Amino acid sequence: MSATVADPAAASLPVSPGELPPATDRWSQPLALCASLAGRESTRREFLAETLAQLCAAEPVRAAVLWSLDPQGVLACEAECQLASTGISRDPALSRANIRLLLDVVQTASTRCTGDEGGHGPLPPGVAAPLLVGERCVGVLQLLLRGAPPVPPTPSDRLAVEELAGLIAWALGWRDEQQSTTRQLEFLRDLSALQATWPAAPDSTAIALATVNRGRTLLKVDRLSLVLGPGSRPRLAAVTGQETLNQRGDQAAGLRELGRLVLTTGRPLDSQQPAEQWPAPIRTALLNHLHQSGARSVRVVPVWATPDSAAAQQASSQFALGAPSSGERPAQRAAQASPSLPLAALVVEQFQSAWTAPPEERRQHALAAALGPALQRAQSTEAIWLLSTRRVLGRMLQSLASTTGRRWVLGTSLLAAVLAGLAMTPAPYRVEARGRLQPATGRALFAPRDAEVTEVFVTGGERVVAGQPLVQLRDHQLDTELLAARNRVLEKRQQTDAQQAEIDELSRRGNRPDELLRLRGRLVQSQAERRAAEERWEYLEAEAGRLTVRAPLAGTVASFEPGRELSHRPVRRGDSLLEVLDDDGPWRLELRVPESQVGVLQQARAQQAAGQLPVDYVLATNPEVRHAAVLDRVATRTSVAPERGTVLDVTAQIAAAPTAPMGTEVVAKIDCGPHPLLFVVFGDFYHLVLRTLW
Repeated sequence: MSATVADPAAASLPVSPGELPPATDRWSQPLALCASLAGRESTRREFLAETLAQLCAAEPVRAAVLWSLDPQGVLACEAECQLASTGISRDPALSRANIRLLLDVVQTASTRCTGDEGGHGPLPPGVAAPLLVGERCVGVLQLLLRGAPPVPPTPSDRLAVEELAGLIAWALGWRDEQQSTTRQLEFLRDLSALQATWPAAPDSTAIALATVNRGRTLLKVDRLSLVLGPGSRPRLAAVTGQETLNQRGDQAAGLRELGRLVLTTGRPLDSQQPAEQWPAPIRTALLNHLHQSGARSVRVVPVWATPDSAAAQQASSQFALGAPSSGERPAQRAAQASPSLPLAALVVEQFQSAWTAPPEERRQHALAAALGPALQRAQSTEAIWLLSTRRVLGRMLQSLASTTGRRWVLGTSLLAAVLAGLAMTPAPYRVEARGRLQPATGRALFAPRDAEVTEVFVTGGERVVAGQPLVQLRDHQLDTELLAARNRVLEKRQQTDAQQAEIDELSRRGNRPDELLRLRGRLVQSQAERRAAEERWEYLEAEAGRLTVRAPLAGTVASFEPGRELSHRPVRRGDSLLEVLDDDGPWRLELRVPESQVGVLQQARAQQAAGQLPVDYVLATNPEVRHAAVLDRVATRTSVAPERGTVLDVTAQIAAAPTAPMGTEVVAKIDCGPHPLLFVVFGDFYHLVLRTLW
């Protein structure tokens, strides 16, 4: 396992001692002691001296040395403990071998072990691990191990030293960063830029969104959330990178619970603190959230309402510049200064780092101190009665004061006047319908049975009289049945005649009465069979007569070229053959009204005593001339037309038939009485909106 990377700009911390494998139990105490020293406020020299002393006091370590690498690439011993006891500093051969070992670690940026025949001379058992900042090696931590006789380092020793090197690199990184004036000025500049966006925010939610999105980069954390009070009803206002929040999710519930604990107690929460020091509710809430979110560290900082922005700016500068602390947390000092509870809770989460450096804590509290006044102003503004209505009215009045606003008012007034005029002006509302012009009297002729058309006696447009043959059909099966029925009738007639002659002969002789009785019985049976055969023959004769299709009335053949369409064509029972229309009688319009206009039509018919409405129509063959008609019949149910959808069939009477072919397409407009002109113009659109919204 490689050493942990320590970056002053974004520190990546090592795992905690409790996360190490069981094989490193003898390193648990040194790791825990070094971890406590790494997060403590002290100078670089004090930290190194205390850390190396604690390592040398541990059972596995004989001597500890920290070699630093300056920008020119020169290695120098910055701190050491008990190095003289190893003899490396006095023995030239050991010193040269140790220098080669250190150069190898620096060049390869990887850990090296001695005392295991690794090719580094007669050096005593030990481990040398690089101190890495990003991809760059800035030093080497060398630990020489105890043992009698000397025992080569184990993989567990190597892992533990790498963890120690990463921990020391992180601790040195944040201490160097704390002394960097440039980094502090950058933080103050970015914080001022964030504060500049808050006055323009309309409400506390907008402030929360700006804070969590820009504050994540400012604090260099993985995720930032803001929970707004009051503590009895906390609200998760914003989470980094999320425009919409699922308030019912498990993670949202965990964030709200952590925020509630801080809002009700006024004390910050930090997962770095030992779990044994937490009360049971806090421990349960914090551990549950760590498990659900997958975060390695969580800090919840209370946001207090600072008396004024100047005090907040002063607190921000003090925290950011790392002013000496008296041992109290910034939130504790704020809680003592303000008797009220916090306004909000700032939740800071790290998914890669398990530790937070003191400068990072101060920056988090600085952001919270600067955020307090902005939230207080926003919440005070939101508490104003009818604030939303007042804002709308204010924007309207402001817009009216400009030239554009006056034009808008003038245009709106003109539009309102026009609409009012249209609403008060009556105009006829006419429903448009399409259909065709047809004689009122007519008959369609259909095939009486399955047959074949043998001859068509008429042509299209020919005048016919009632009873005139039009089409001749032939059914070969009917011919066969008719012939069989005729033969059976003849057979039965001959049979009954023969039986009657035999009975007459026996009656004349006067003998054999029993035989005469038998013959009369057979004659009765034969006569019954004869009558049945004759009835069958008469029925088939009638069916054969129906194969000659005749005109049911006098009129004109409406079908076009029926001979070409029907000759020698097999037809089935019910197939349409011809249509005969009486063009000398009255004519009518067969119209189809769209379903959306049926309601207006029915309402207009209900207002008329006879239910008749005037109709104007034009012919497709001559649209320049208008004709008049009267609506007389309306279907009781709608139907579906392939080209127009659901329609209602209606008919209209016309006084005189225009000069036009039968079936000419017409466009008619049915007068449904006076309506407001506004409804006449926009009625169809109004109905469409109602149907869509319903």
